Amino acid sequence: MKPNPADDDPTRALDDFVRRMRPANAPTAAAPDLSDLSARLHPERSVTPARAKGGLLRSGQRWDA
Repeated sequence: MKPNPADDDPTRALDDFVRRMRPANAPTAAAPDLSDLSARLHPERSVTPARAKGGLLRSGQRWDA
């Protein structure tokens, strides 16, 4: 039997596996809301405002980002 060139697509390698692992009548779950993921993972960081970027060089010249 000659291999089908369409089966060689690496992006399709696990399609059959996923289909077999997922029950046929299982409802699909909604995608989680990741809009505030950083705030939920690190609540202590979201409370403090971001520090202004800038400073003073050794020469005495001030810089701002």
